[in-house]
Amino acid sequence: MAGWPDSTNTGVPDGVTLLPSGSIVVTKPGTVISGLNITGTVYINADNVTLQNCKITAAAFSVVHITEGSTGVVVKDCEINGVGTNNDGSCGIFGGGTFLRNNIYNVENGIALSGTQGNVIEDNYIHSLKASGAPHYDGIQIDGGQTDTIVRGNTVINDHGQTAAVMIDNYFGPIKNILVTDNLLVGGGYTIYSDGQFGGGSMTGIQITNNHVGGGGYGDLNANSTSPVYTGNVKDSLSIAATLNGNGNDTGGPATPPPVAEPTNPTTPPPSSTTATEGADRLTGDANDNVINARGGNDTINGAGGNDTIIGGTSYDTLTGGTGNDTFAFASAAEIGDRPGARDVITDFTTGQDKIDLSAIDANSTLSGGQDFTFIAANDGSFTGTAGELAWHTEATTGRTLVQGDVNGDRIHDFELELSGIKSLKASDFIGLGTGSSQPTTPTTPTTPAPPTTPPADTLYGSAGRDTMTGGTGNDVFLFRAISDLGATTSSRDVITDFVKGQDKIDLSSIDASTRQSGDQDFTFIAGDNASFTGTAGELAWRIEGAQNRTIIQGDVNGDGVHDFEIQLTGQIHLGAGDFIL
Repeated sequence: MAGWPDSTNTGVPDGVTLLPSGSIVVTKPGTVISGLNITGTVYINADNVTLQNCKITAAAFSVVHITEGSTGVVVKDCEINGVGTNNDGSCGIFGGGTFLRNNIYNVENGIALSGTQGNVIEDNYIHSLKASGAPHYDGIQIDGGQTDTIVRGNTVINDHGQTAAVMIDNYFGPIKNILVTDNLLVGGGYTIYSDGQFGGGSMTGIQITNNHVGGGGYGDLNANSTSPVYTGNVKDSLSIAATLNGNGNDTGGPATPPPVAEPTNPTTPPPSSTTATEGADRLTGDANDNVINARGGNDTINGAGGNDTIIGGTSYDTLTGGTGNDTFAFASAAEIGDRPGARDVITDFTTGQDKIDLSAIDANSTLSGGQDFTFIAANDGSFTGTAGELAWHTEATTGRTLVQGDVNGDRIHDFELELSGIKSLKASDFIGLGTGSSQPTTPTTPTTPAPPTTPPADTLYGSAGRDTMTGGTGNDVFLFRAISDLGATTSSRDVITDFVKGQDKIDLSSIDASTRQSGDQDFTFIAGDNASFTGTAGELAWRIEGAQNRTIIQGDVNGDGVHDFEIQLTGQIHLGAGDFIL
């Protein structure tokens, strides 16, 4: 790149025409996304995906989110705008891969690495960091577990007088072979942190060479419990940064930050009150009644004060409620695990005070519908061969209590949950128990099932906000997971631009079709064009609007005869029940 990265030589190149798009979820390996103006998050859940020549705007934890374990991902020549408000803890790019010539701003952290693969961060312009909440700003964040990473030729400006332009620490794991070279780095409490105080493992092979640094409130480098190679760095970045073209995106200049209190130890982005990431998170609530959804990764969650609801996600989670009357909720047996090292652990369950919510789990896989669990009261009671039994036993030698469930009646547990300490459990400690034939009145909402790793074609996921989805060639599935993700008006409903009857599918199976009944109900399809609702909850109707060349799908989930959501299809399509997964 000629010259330092700024607004003139990063982001979407001149001459590229951008087409509008909503949020995108990529599940097909080798996908290339290019030339879009995306309002919403880009989720990359596949290998060898390229995101290029796009503008992405989203107030979310991640504007571009790469699932841990996805390899070969490239994000290049994109403008990434985190909006700057309602974006606590936001990252421009979260995950691992190769990141080139991106213009990233209005976020708390420009690029936050996750995962253990090698990474290349080169020629990016990270600036104008801005986030709501109580942000700890980092331009580039390398928080543990990373190896063989090159950070080269970037312009990183943190003009907030705290934390760092480049943060390297062992919070989540060891660090090995990190090269930070030939960058223009400005600001922060210290411009560069190499911080080994967190106990996540050793930090070796860190080289910080030939950078232009300056503007740190307390200095250029904080090497805490580490010994990085630090050579050839020149303290002149403030004067160089003053010559750059910010193109109106900067919220502050690269002037020397005002005096601030000694910076606290760097932390990872604070969690949203409702959700985490798909990676390994350490999340802590506050004194309020928090709802924290672990989602993917091996998470460590502490609700702290208040009456918290902690939702266990996929993988191995360690859950602590803290003070208050806490609820630990689980969406499926698979998410809990079934053996040591895979099962979730609750560290501080208090009988008679906290609750374990299993109401979202179908206790009997041999019957249709959703069934409740039957609790076996005695310690170390045996399964009887009846599907839906919930047993428990204490292990005095290890100081723990195990809760086990049998959902198919084979007398072998299908999931187990570990409680630290010896507990004497009762049915009242659980939500989701009964006779085995009914659901509780207020089940928790299941988290979204993970997308298939090798779908036959594309699976596109509608999310919050108005999305415009194009499947392209192949047999595509357009999946919607909640009514809250679907609009009900012309301006808010999602749009599918290329639905092909008899080939593509609209998947509504994750949505409970009837709010009048407990459990998860399927929709009833009304075959006729422009047919009316009958007042029965769970009906799905459709109509063709010839003048506008579109087809509208509508659903009534409460039986009031008024649609609660609708989806727009481009073109006049005579739909049948076979076009849906209900």
